[in-house]
Amino acid sequence: MDSRFNIFFLSNMMLEKGVWTLLDACHILKDRGYDFVCNFVGKWSDISEEEFAAYLQKCGLEGMIMAHGAKYGSDKDAYWLQADFLYFLLTMNVFL
Repeated sequence: MDSRFNIFFLSNMMLEKGVWTLLDACHILKDRGYDFVCNFVGKWSDISEEEFAAYLQKCGLEGMIMAHGAKYGSDKDAYWLQADFLYFLLTMNVFL
């Protein structure tokens, strides 16, 4: 089991779900010397796997951030059990 602080993202890989916002926050955490891992679980959508990987490489976040693709049912259990923090952001206005 990984002893680093574990951030868990569970949603489709979409701009409005805050993927880039979390990646930017992780970049700041790395620059400030925090030891963490961030697991992204979700179906690729308007953010491609290639765009995501390019950002990780540009910011030196490989090994700290992993994208696992879509998981269903009990396939998500291991991520839930390891998570110290669940990141859930919705940027669209739901109160209209």
